[in-house]
Amino acid sequence: MRARRGAAALDQAVSAAQSEIDQAASAGTALDRTRRETLGVQTFQQNPGFEEERQRALTDLEAARSLLDEGRRQQAPDRVVAAQDRARQARIELDDLSRRVRRRMNEIQRPDASGPPAELVASARAYFSGDYRKALNILQGTEYSDRRSSLQAHLFRAAAQYALFLTGGSGDPQLLDEARRDIRECRRLDADFVPDNRAFTPRFITFFQQGP
Repeated sequence: MRARRGAAALDQAVSAAQSEIDQAASAGTALDRTRRETLGVQTFQQNPGFEEERQRALTDLEAARSLLDEGRRQQAPDRVVAAQDRARQARIELDDLSRRVRRRMNEIQRPDASGPPAELVASARAYFSGDYRKALNILQGTEYSDRRSSLQAHLFRAAAQYALFLTGGSGDPQLLDEARRDIRECRRLDADFVPDNRAFTPRFITFFQQGP
């Protein structure tokens, strides 16, 4: 009788663990579909940490499957319970990541909902006033999730660094290296982008088009 009750309890634990694994697998499949959408591809490119989180969650899911298999073979309830816990953690991680990915995708889709970022506006104002150092400092360390703002930030950083190189007197080659790095980022975001010749000097536009 005791053995029968133990077997029944193990069967229930196995069923619960399998259900949790199935839910985690469904969450992983849904996230993978999102990742393959056009905006999803862009979102994962702009946020490399998302893919690292996805892989960690999938590793937890595979570990849960292995624990469940061991628990079945060895008739070990502790392994089955561990499998359920591991699968639940994977499901929570995947669901949370899916929500954050969708939120970032919505931000990319509506980049102009609240106008340009304040730092970008302030940097542009400083640049066109000839205060290139201020324009550069305003944008140091800033990152934007939408492509347009990110491209404009790298553009103004490149333009400000190039202007500082020309006007600073020292000809610091590091300024040119940094400007080229920002130009590469502009091209990564939009391979066909060219600065507006009404806003930027012919010399900078030539530098931009020559590339790194």
